[in-house]
Amino acid sequence: MHAASKGRTSIVRAMLAVGANRGLKDDEKRTAYDWAYGRGYTEAASILRSLQITCAACRKLLSRAAFSNSQLKKPEGAARCKHCASTGAAVQTGAAAVEQQEA
Repeated sequence: MHAASKGRTSIVRAMLAVGANRGLKDDEKRTAYDWAYGRGYTEAASILRSLQITCAACRKLLSRAAFSNSQLKKPEGAARCKHCASTGAAVQTGAAAVEQQEA
């Protein structure tokens, strides 16, 4: 998180390569991505963001680890996280998806 907040892309990449938890949040509920983006470090933010996927059912931005391999093979915007897939949550489309993202 500290490396991302300082825009240290080489350290961000190295930490992710050894399995750093990119979903970890600080006391104010901010992730490394939030820190990098908020401070204008677009390259670090882009590295962290590219490793995340939005669940088509709950619309949460999650790490790839939250999705099964079969879900990751689906077209962009169609993958459901493990939780939503196991509960049978429906993929949100149209106005419902937009409202959920804005919330």
